Amino acid sequence: MRTLIALGLIVSTLAPMAAHAADPRFCREYAESAVEQARRAQENHRCERDARGPRWSMEHRQHFEWCLGSRFEDARREREIRHEILERCRERR
Repeated sequence: MRTLIALGLIVSTLAPMAAHAADPRFCREYAESAVEQARRAQENHRCERDARGPRWSMEHRQHFEWCLGSRFEDARREREIRHEILERCRERR
């Protein structure tokens, strides 16, 4: 009985996290998009000061694994942040 109670507590604790985790198909698309955005940033000299750090990695696997361990909302927001930075770079003179 104690085992069932402990298992129930574990499942009830993990269930909300799993419900918000990004799924592998989304993460593959996320990683492809992240690498493409990083490539565009590297090609635009106006992005040099803003496109630094892991957010701008050219490694698909790094983005994919980060996404798998993240909430869907966080991954979606990361993509938006990269998009916003790329837009600002494009508008710079």
